Amino acid sequence: MNCIHPTSFASIIPAILLLLSIASQAMAAERTVVPLPPVESFTEDDRPNSYWDGAHRWDYPWGYNRPENASRIYPLVVFGPWNEGSTNFNDDIRKRYPAFHVSFNKDASEAKGVEISNGIDACIANKGFRIDLNRIYLTGFSKGGSGSYKTIRGMLSKGKCFAGLIRIAGQSESVLAEGAVNKIAISMHIGLKDSQQRIDISRALYNYIRNHSANQRAVETILSEPEFGRTTKVLTLDGVDVIRYSEYPDMGHSTGVPYSDPALYSWIMTRAIGTPVSNNPPSMQSPGDQSIQAGQSLQLQVSATDPDDDPITYSASGTVP
Repeated sequence: MNCIHPTSFASIIPAILLLLSIASQAMAAERTVVPLPPVESFTEDDRPNSYWDGAHRWDYPWGYNRPENASRIYPLVVFGPWNEGSTNFNDDIRKRYPAFHVSFNKDASEAKGVEISNGIDACIANKGFRIDLNRIYLTGFSKGGSGSYKTIRGMLSKGKCFAGLIRIAGQSESVLAEGAVNKIAISMHIGLKDSQQRIDISRALYNYIRNHSANQRAVETILSEPEFGRTTKVLTLDGVDVIRYSEYPDMGHSTGVPYSDPALYSWIMTRAIGTPVSNNPPSMQSPGDQSIQAGQSLQLQVSATDPDDDPITYSASGTVP
């Protein structure tokens, strides 16, 4: 949002010189989309190794040790409690979208977000992991769905953020941490045969993001997807998905149908945190110098335009010399 305070301006001031200022306050979105990785063929020699750090098992990407990949950096997929994503991200998926993978089984909390961040730093420092810190993804179902937002807060406290989240259900946590609003892209799924509490939380989650001031220019599109028995609301900003929110009338507390969609994997694996979109300043036609008799009031009508169509507010400053 760009500012010239207040919105409806008719300023009466005892001054012979009026200075009007414009300030830019918009938070630029940092979500971006990267190309799909090239299709590769692998042999058993390319099968990933694993590294145990004392708390978690980190799986390497397929083909990681190939000479031609020596300088390649890879995304990281983090699986939440129940590890529901780990079985769906099977060998075929991992070959098509090579990445590091790590699971945490017992908890999804701010402390766990800190632990994962520290683990990433340790793997990079001690094992030379070539992790793309702008392409870290998170999955969460049920407890892990609710916990995903807590994990995000923990990561943010360490200066990191997930680029993408697959969240299915969750009985709490509908308010996304402010530091993630302009960075993370979310794929949210809820079955309408799940509990009413989880349905309400899911809808509140979507509405919070849709109504956030950072998404004032976002465009909502509603898709009917009968092949997956769902209706999906897609909120995009500058052509990039902010959130894809899907409701399934015939699904209960389950992950099977969402993960059966091949497009889910290509979607999450192309999310990234990138260079912020530039925020262009507004412009205003100057009212010019104004003169009045001492003790009289001055009233001006001014207007401004913003090239990004951000909301504008007005402010005035100036004193009698």
